[in-house]
Amino acid sequence: MFTALKLRVLAAAAVLLASCLVKAQDFRYSVTVIDPLPGHAYVSTNAINNHGDVVGVSYGSPINNQAPYIYRPGIGVQSLPFPPGNAFSVPTDINDDGVIVGYAQPTWSAEQSMIAWKLQNGQFTLYPGISFGNNINNNGMIVGRACLSGTQLTCYFQAAPGGVMQMFGASNFYSSTQWRLVDINDYGQIVYTAPSPGLAQFRAPDGTLTPLPPPTPPYVRTFSWAINNASQVIARWEYNAGSQYFSQAFIWRPQSSAQIVGIPNLHVRPKGLNNLGHVVGESGSNENSFLDMWLWTPQHANEDLDPLIDPALQIVTTGVSGINDRGQIIAVGVRQVPPVASIQFVLTPVAPGDVDGDIDADLADWAGIVACMSGPSVPFDSGCASADLQLDNDVDLRDAALFQQDFTGP
Repeated sequence: MFTALKLRVLAAAAVLLASCLVKAQDFRYSVTVIDPLPGHAYVSTNAINNHGDVVGVSYGSPINNQAPYIYRPGIGVQSLPFPPGNAFSVPTDINDDGVIVGYAQPTWSAEQSMIAWKLQNGQFTLYPGISFGNNINNNGMIVGRACLSGTQLTCYFQAAPGGVMQMFGASNFYSSTQWRLVDINDYGQIVYTAPSPGLAQFRAPDGTLTPLPPPTPPYVRTFSWAINNASQVIARWEYNAGSQYFSQAFIWRPQSSAQIVGIPNLHVRPKGLNNLGHVVGESGSNENSFLDMWLWTPQHANEDLDPLIDPALQIVTTGVSGINDRGQIIAVGVRQVPPVASIQFVLTPVAPGDVDGDIDADLADWAGIVACMSGPSVPFDSGCASADLQLDNDVDLRDAALFQQDFTGP
């Protein structure tokens, strides 16, 4: 980091910030719709990175008319290639370097022949056996599920860039299960769901295991979802009565207790976590009927997303699937103005200068930008993603200028 640059910026701070006016907004998020590929009817959104790139699947008719895609801000939706020998492919995650992981099958119904893949610089890496690629961190480490014999995904695996698969932990979940049963942060810490006795595990890089807090009655099982660079984990407890399932979402970190998150209802599940500890999720009367899409932050606790979206757009959210460090949320909903339609979209904070995620752009955010100031000989710190307002893998005076436009006062 450049001390001299920081001092100059701090010296100019009073002049810069004094020139800003307090801005008031009636809403906190703008909406960018992700359109399907030509000839298709709708898309799914599976993951978003800190540049706002989204990966998912674009669907047409019949059911096997689908294609993986990447959405890039300012460019739009582009199709992704299929791994060799496969006609069905699903990207599941994308890191900040644009490296994508997923799984593929010869046909959409050939679940017993799925194989994990990584796509980097246009080149595929395929993983052996029956495998499912779940997530990738910013160091290129991949985690997923696999088996090297038999027909079920019986183990979890991790694979370093250019390395072989290393197995750890039992899985025993159906091949078609697309839940985020395993995740890895940039420090190599892993969280995964163990099939028995219905618990989830936090795994340190040296292999040490720490169980997540056990469920309290009436809940009997724990399903993990994601882990961030602060070692925070989001998960849910669950139980069922016959065919009806009930769940409760929580956030946890080692050496701490679980904190309940999410708008209360019979079925509450988390769907996304960023490095600021912000959680998005869904609440409903059952696992197939979600009425509230929520955002939980340490500063504001639970908030319903719908009132936070520009009301002129008349959008009702019906699902969420992720949040990045800039507070962008990928979601699905219904547009209630003509043409009425179900849409997938990105929610973007209208005040991008909100570096610390407390829903304003103030002196604390300014301090975060200054702390992340870098120069030509200093590598960009991925922990500064929320301060990279220009989305150029750097934090400099251009980010400071953009912050000026959104300064809301001390």
